Amino acid sequence: MFVVFSFIWKFLCGVGAGINSTSSFAIIATHYKEEREKTIGMMEASSGIGLLLGPIIGSVLYEIGGYTLPFIGTCNLSMNLINII
Repeated sequence: MFVVFSFIWKFLCGVGAGINSTSSFAIIATHYKEEREKTIGMMEASSGIGLLLGPIIGSVLYEIGGYTLPFIGTCNLSMNLINII
C-alpha cells in the first residue's frame, strides 16, 4: 500500500512541477520582455542549484539530527524567507 501511494504522490508532484514550470516561464516571458533570456537562465540556474544541493543538505541534516531535522530546517528557512519578503 505504501509503495502504491508513493508512486501516486510522485506522479502528482511531477504534474505540479510541470504546471509550476510552465506558468513560471509564461510569467517571465510576459514581465521581462527585454531581459527574457537572462531571467530564464537565472531561473534554470536556481532550479539546478536547488536540485543539486537539496539532497546534500538534507542528508547532512538527517545525519546530524535524524528524521525530523530536515523538516524542521526547511520550515525554519521558509518562515525566515517569508519574514524577509
